[in-house]
Amino acid sequence: MPASELKEELKYRAMQPLDAVEERTGLIGYHKWFLFRNVPKGISWLHTLGFCLLVVFMSQVVTGVILAMYYQPSANTAFESIQAITMSHSWGWLVRGMHKWGASMMIVLMFLHMAASS
Repeated sequence: MPASELKEELKYRAMQPLDAVEERTGLIGYHKWFLFRNVPKGISWLHTLGFCLLVVFMSQVVTGVILAMYYQPSANTAFESIQAITMSHSWGWLVRGMHKWGASMMIVLMFLHMAASS
């Protein structure tokens, strides 16, 4: 089989699952439009700060809900519950660290976003 025919056959086989998804959901066409649309002139990377802020906010929501499930806010057990989250629970140190650093990043991104908007 010549190389050009083999290449066409592989392309056809690779596109079959994507065509099936497009046929049933229409997701592929939307993603092609989103990824390959024309962007106006004068757009810089500073215009992505709003989306970055949204991602950090969603991360704060998710990690905050996870932490709230294990945190006990009484005066006698607050410190022990934080220690238990960090040391005992699976991936607790990571969730707590993501929440801590996410709060700092949210402040930085908010100020950068406000500065870029003006």
